[in-house]
Amino acid sequence: MSELRSNEDQLRSIEDQLISQIDGPLMMGQVRAMVKWQRHAGTPAERESFGFLKETLDGFGYKTELLLHDAYISLPGPAKIEALGRELRCI
Repeated sequence: MSELRSNEDQLRSIEDQLISQIDGPLMMGQVRAMVKWQRHAGTPAERESFGFLKETLDGFGYKTELLLHDAYISLPGPAKIEALGRELRCI
């Protein structure tokens, strides 16, 4: 039982250390910056938002790289289905 308590105390200590390093105003500023883009796959806005994310992560010391590849994507847009002369409701 004391070993379990010791592990819980260690986890709590690690959690407290991590939480103390969070900069709430900085984090909320980054969230506000990210939500200004509509990030549909393959669009210039998506590329611009990635640039912001890359810059942010690089600033934290991470090494980031943009990988481009062919992919099937689906962008939202108007749709309609016609069957047997009737138009069916679409999402």
